[in-house]
Amino acid sequence: MWRQGGHLVAWMLLCVVVQAQSLQLSGFHIEAVSTQPNLLRNASFEEVSAEGIPAGWSWSPRNTDATLRVVADRARTGNRSLFITNSTPFGAHVYGMAVYQLPLPLQVGKRYTLSAYVHSPRPGIAWLGGGGGWQFRMRLPASPHGWRRVQMTFTPGEGDVPFTLLLITESPTDGIWLDDIQLVEGEEATPFAEEGRAPAPQVEPLREQVEVQGDGAFAVPFLVAIPQGAQVELVAALRQGDQQVAAYSQRASLEAGFHRVTVRGEASEAGSPPYWLTLEVRGETVRAMGETEMRFYSRAGALRLLEELRTRLPGYEQTVAQLEREGKPTQWARVSLTVLQNFVRYVQEDLDYKVTTPEGGETYPEVRRALMQLEELREVEAHLQEEIRRPSASVSLWRCRGNRPLVANGSLTDEEGNPLFFTGYGHFGQVRADIEKFPAYGVNLIQIETGPSALFPAEGMVNDAPIRELQQVLERAERA
Repeated sequence: MWRQGGHLVAWMLLCVVVQAQSLQLSGFHIEAVSTQPNLLRNASFEEVSAEGIPAGWSWSPRNTDATLRVVADRARTGNRSLFITNSTPFGAHVYGMAVYQLPLPLQVGKRYTLSAYVHSPRPGIAWLGGGGGWQFRMRLPASPHGWRRVQMTFTPGEGDVPFTLLLITESPTDGIWLDDIQLVEGEEATPFAEEGRAPAPQVEPLREQVEVQGDGAFAVPFLVAIPQGAQVELVAALRQGDQQVAAYSQRASLEAGFHRVTVRGEASEAGSPPYWLTLEVRGETVRAMGETEMRFYSRAGALRLLEELRTRLPGYEQTVAQLEREGKPTQWARVSLTVLQNFVRYVQEDLDYKVTTPEGGETYPEVRRALMQLEELREVEAHLQEEIRRPSASVSLWRCRGNRPLVANGSLTDEEGNPLFFTGYGHFGQVRADIEKFPAYGVNLIQIETGPSALFPAEGMVNDAPIRELQQVLERAERA
């Protein structure tokens, strides 16, 4: 509380909520993973032609200034990768094209999976694929922080064989690095392994981002590669920012090759801000680490945060009302308070919305959106607190009192020639319901309408009910 103008004014600090969360890592599940023969040769681009392009490929920039060459400045495996640039604007039939020249014995009706590792902050429009009419296209996504594996499973038809693999760039990019292309039979990509070479020590998350819906058990898979059998220590750690919140370690005996190591854990009311899960393999001859981003979406945690916010609102209302009685500017505080008072209901609706699963259970699909809204409301609450401490000067708002704004020199003005600015919403059902709330939001314009079909539902029929309803809305707006 503080004393101002002879009055005690109550205000509430933005609470730093201590979440009643629980996060634990509880164990590992380890299983060996086999590889499939790669139908592509020179898939890691270690063999280079005299022109500087990968052996077994052809390259044509066509009607672009795109370039393609093998480089040694970065590689996921081996010593080289493929690098592509392009500064030609996107246009119809404008692209640079690389073609895999060796025959691919794909069979009609059989499932195949194409995959590749990509590294690029801004790849533009680029893809790997082929088939009749180039119907199979695997977009190369942005991956600014490191190598990212993408994959596409497809079934060639009669018009897709013989299959020709293409690499296409269609729009500007500062650079795309590509490595370890794989084409295998089956429904999913298998670990990339160069023929005749032992894999380098590596830990790779199998999901770039993991989202855990609800409370309870969770499992996060990693792919671990080691060149030779070894006794190792597996160390998993979960952190938020620089703070470690959970850890688990275990000794294990791993054979040479590839292993799927799944980190298991339990979550209860965990917050939605990003966490990072790392898995490290430590041994005398092997050491590697990988990490993935995690987010937890807990309905129980969201309900608790919402209730805490709801209990703070009456205090805010009393404080803002006291400031108004003292003649202090509260325009911006009132806007923030109005948002909080109304959006707690919308968040509650999202948290209560449930869907019955085919198995007869229940799921809450809008928890993620509710938590995102709660994060935004936290920022609104911080703004309200700042306005209570140091109120901002009010601005002049036009309010309709039966007079119409004037149009002068292409602008809306008041009677004194001052410009008028309008802010508002389009035609949604909630707009009509919220008419009385809009002045506190700072809204002075809405767009609602009645269509001809509502007035004339059939030949020779007139329905004036929409007109009466519109009139009632306008009368409510005038009173507000």
